[in-house]
Amino acid sequence: MELEKKKKNVALLNDEIFIKDCLNQNLAKYYPDFVEVKNLELHAYKKHVGKTSAVFVVAYKLDYLDKTDEIKKIKLVATGHSDGSRKMAFAKLNYLYNHGFSSGKYLVTKPLFYLEENLAFIYEASIGHRLFSLFKADEYLNLANALDLAAAWVKKLHNLEVKNDFVWPNFSVDNIGQSIKKFFDDIIHSNQSLGERVGKLLQEIRVLEQNFLNEITPCLVYGDYHPENVILTSLEAKQIKMIDFTDVALGDPMLDLGSFLQQLDFMGHRFFSRAKVNYEKEYFVTSYFGKKIEDIPSEFFPRINLYQAWVALRTAVFLFYMHKDDSVKFLLDEVEKYLALVEAKERKINLY
Repeated sequence: MELEKKKKNVALLNDEIFIKDCLNQNLAKYYPDFVEVKNLELHAYKKHVGKTSAVFVVAYKLDYLDKTDEIKKIKLVATGHSDGSRKMAFAKLNYLYNHGFSSGKYLVTKPLFYLEENLAFIYEASIGHRLFSLFKADEYLNLANALDLAAAWVKKLHNLEVKNDFVWPNFSVDNIGQSIKKFFDDIIHSNQSLGERVGKLLQEIRVLEQNFLNEITPCLVYGDYHPENVILTSLEAKQIKMIDFTDVALGDPMLDLGSFLQQLDFMGHRFFSRAKVNYEKEYFVTSYFGKKIEDIPSEFFPRINLYQAWVALRTAVFLFYMHKDDSVKFLLDEVEKYLALVEAKERKINLY
């Protein structure tokens, strides 16, 4: 399928007539009482059509007529990308949903169906709030329950038995880092010293990670674990639900800890003091391991800090395109500090 046609097909996710027809054709397979859509509201969370890609995330709030002539209300979401990546994400979501994440405290969103022509899939919307949206400028905000749930969810994923009935991709900075390499020309054209610095840091991270990967047995990892992908009804919720399964792969479980910690730090510093951010990061790690910081085996800390460095570097490149130069420099400084902790094998996860 040529690129322009792919982009147009993805954009149909935000077309009311197309979607209403699509839902009328498919929903009876998943809702046995479904007869037809009576009312449909669309809300596009993301709609990007660029030169090289189209990315859409659209919510559908709908009323449907059931077989008893009653009106039922449901909310669905469609996510599509012209690069075709959503097909694998749909398969991963299905696997997790069917292997222990469909009920109980630790959940994933319920997958419905994949639209081949539209390079997209539709799933049930998660009722609740992103954990990040629950942050507020309150030093006494109690995040303990939410962080306990987040730590337990990802630990369950790490302990999930990997069977031969599904071929999982392998995560490594060497593979994912190719996306950063694509931007080198842009960065160097704008600022040669900055581009060279990014390249040097990426190479250091790649070498260090390979050394670690040679010593561990990979497990399932979420790949991009952070507070915006965690859905809770409140900070006191009894359940947690995860969204976005694009990056689930086999890798080092400390990737998820490093990713969550660095993003908790980066997002949290806008609301909390440095002391509270440091405390919450340590709380998450102790909750995951079920041990005090001083009792966690020292071998885990360099790997956690390596991935804190990786996520900080990736974020810095993203912010470069948003022209946030001060934040880029700040993050690159942090990358170097995390890597210094790795080299020193320090039992620390906080820089300040």
